[in-house]
Amino acid sequence: MTLTLHPEAAANFNKKAEEILLMVVVAPQSNKERPFPSQLFIEHSIVAEEVVGGMRHAEVDFKGDEVSRYFDADGRRIGLIKENYASFETLCRSILKSPDLINAISLRSVKDTAFEWVELRYKGQNVQLLIDFMLPRLESIIRKLEIWVPVYGTEIETSFSIGHVVFQPITKALVDTWVEESTRDRAAEEAERRKQFIENERRKIQGFAVGTMVFDADPVRAGEIAVYEVERALNLLRFYEPTNLHPGISSHCTILGKQHLQSTKFYQIQGGLVVGSSHSMIDKGSPYWQIEKNFLMAIKDEGLDKLSSILLSKNPSDFQMLIVDTLQIYSRMGLAKTYSDKLVYLLVTLESLLLRGNSESIQQNVGERLAFALEKRPNERKRIVRNFKEVYGMRSDFVHHGNDVEPEQVYALTEFMANAWTFLRLVIRNADNFRSKSDMIDAIDNIKFS
Repeated sequence: MTLTLHPEAAANFNKKAEEILLMVVVAPQSNKERPFPSQLFIEHSIVAEEVVGGMRHAEVDFKGDEVSRYFDADGRRIGLIKENYASFETLCRSILKSPDLINAISLRSVKDTAFEWVELRYKGQNVQLLIDFMLPRLESIIRKLEIWVPVYGTEIETSFSIGHVVFQPITKALVDTWVEESTRDRAAEEAERRKQFIENERRKIQGFAVGTMVFDADPVRAGEIAVYEVERALNLLRFYEPTNLHPGISSHCTILGKQHLQSTKFYQIQGGLVVGSSHSMIDKGSPYWQIEKNFLMAIKDEGLDKLSSILLSKNPSDFQMLIVDTLQIYSRMGLAKTYSDKLVYLLVTLESLLLRGNSESIQQNVGERLAFALEKRPNERKRIVRNFKEVYGMRSDFVHHGNDVEPEQVYALTEFMANAWTFLRLVIRNADNFRSKSDMIDAIDNIKFS
């Protein structure tokens, strides 16, 4: 794959890179020490002899973001510090916005390559301009890759697609094949090492679904895009999970590693020694969701195929994109652990769809539009409005006074969850019938005032 930049953009980037070279300085000596010696368990230490290539160093802030970067030269640590490093990162981000790079190259790869150029120029080992140096190196790391992103807690009977993501089951037979192919014609020690690696992975992923995508990109960028797309697809899939209809249970259908199974653990101590321990699960319900063929066909007909087609569309309407974006918010409700968190996500979802702007009254307009969209019977419309006002009051108690949802209010929240889910189901069905949110609200208001 050939990467190109507009000549004027390349010239501008080269000019800024030369300015950044003037910001390279000798790093000050650090006298920072830990307030007390750490007792954390250390599983392995890396010694200098194990490092391949030259040493590079970085500093991060309390958020874990890189704020300085250095290399070694003539027994000193040289690099870009704080504000100067910020200028370097701004340049790298600007380069990455170029059309050829944004979907093929990661920010990390751009920064690593640009900093390599800084180091070589400082040491007098390179005379190229930044872009001339950078593009061939970035091109060399691009390859066709198939990325698999395992999904926790979700078993599927057959493969299916949502947007650009293909979900397929990780079967025992598949993992057995990995073991067989990776150990074939290997020396005994190497074969055993490979087998143990795959067996350790088997415990984490066998039986679950995996989201797959194919890219022409550098490995880091391919992984970034795959995780993003798989997560968006899962957020749409979770709309059809039963956990959306009861506030007492949470979904665990998410990317492996992001699942949050709450539990507690304590130790029993006698005479300064551990004599027992206990581990208890807090989350209620099963952490697993089985999607069998008949259920998959039902939810595809119900709207999953429609959502998938929106993700694939090159020119979706504003209303269709609003649906997808709003369901991303709604999906957080299923993962939330507390009643109050679930309630907040639900209300944000409905406000995003049923309010024209900030000047409209939330309680009146959202509640009434929800009622007229869902029901024709006057008494049922009144019931929906009363329920909305009740849960909105619960939201105000939480946001303004810190009061969580009380057990006796759970029934009202359960009813509201059902109303919200039914409305969203209706919105998905009408994804092709409106061009914008205003069109949908006009249609509901016409029913209200007819």
